[in-house]
Amino acid sequence: MEATLKRLLIVDDCAEDRAYARDLMKNQLSNWQCSEASTGREGLELAASGGPFDCILLDYLLPDLTGIEFLNMLSERIGEPGVPTVLFTGVGDEEMAVRAMKAGADHYLSKGGLSREGLFYALENAIEHFEVRLSRHRISKLLERANEELKRSNEDLERFAFAVSHDLKSPIRTVSLCAQLLADRCDAADAEASELSQIIQSNAKRAAELIEDLLTHARLGSQDDIAGVKTGQVSQLEEGIRSAVESLKGELRETGAEIVYGSLPSVVVSKTHLAQVFQNLIENAVKYRRPTVTPRIEISAQEQGGQWVIAVEDNGQGFEPDYADVIFQPFKRLHGTEYPGSGIGLATCRKIVERNGGRIWAKSTPNAGSTFYFCLPAAGTYATAS
Repeated sequence: MEATLKRLLIVDDCAEDRAYARDLMKNQLSNWQCSEASTGREGLELAASGGPFDCILLDYLLPDLTGIEFLNMLSERIGEPGVPTVLFTGVGDEEMAVRAMKAGADHYLSKGGLSREGLFYALENAIEHFEVRLSRHRISKLLERANEELKRSNEDLERFAFAVSHDLKSPIRTVSLCAQLLADRCDAADAEASELSQIIQSNAKRAAELIEDLLTHARLGSQDDIAGVKTGQVSQLEEGIRSAVESLKGELRETGAEIVYGSLPSVVVSKTHLAQVFQNLIENAVKYRRPTVTPRIEISAQEQGGQWVIAVEDNGQGFEPDYADVIFQPFKRLHGTEYPGSGIGLATCRKIVERNGGRIWAKSTPNAGSTFYFCLPAAGTYATAS
């Protein structure tokens, strides 16, 4: 059976070197067919329009281009990952070889003492190395496409959640209003009708809160959210805490909760998102307090590898360690409906933190409290505590 013919492009400005390489190929009982170019641009034209070639034997120093410039321009002309290439030079060194391989060469060969065996080994080795590069390139492209599809799917899901949540707000308000009107028209003596009206209003209120939380969660990362926050904004942790405390002042005053923190650093996150994280964590600490213990929330920070790890520690009910991951999933609640809320607060915290280059996790002991940790990029500046 006749072997498949392979094509070699020799790009070298020295006619003697081209002839020598060509003769080595002819003298070997091989299946290689040679084409030649004396300048880099001529070689580029041949590679782009006269191909495909199975390999290129490329001189490093050409009249118009270096070998590395040739490789870069070849990738632009025919796309990644190019063509298997052996860089061929008489003035090379190890540093040049490394630069050539990084630029896309698959093998490096010195003209001095070149033999038939050496040349054929270089060509075959270059083709094998190229096949590995080609496989990696294809896998990389597949991963890129998969990530793009996943991103589009997530964006579609967020838009759907936003649209559905928004559209549900109006009928929920109508249900609540009708229940109130019904209660107003009922006879004061009709206790059953009054109770039913209260049940309807209570559930309508809970549904409205759930929808509002879902809207907040869906907005994160949306165009409206991106437009409303500054990318790369530096925020003081203490400012985020004060904003959260202001939003929760009713609950904090009612329970006598104590918020303790010292001098805290600044991190790279928008003020809006930082306040949301603290508000959710502090609100949960107050909500899931132990009945006979005044809530105490202590906030601290420790630098680790260019990030600040922020700890929000409470003395509340705590939870079993097995649920440490589950609680960050949307609508996952460890307690029944006796506690208000939608079960989406911690999922919102995770979404905010991860979108800002960090992560969030928790440790807890039942009846001894919980500590929620989240890390964000350090800004390298400190704020003075008030």
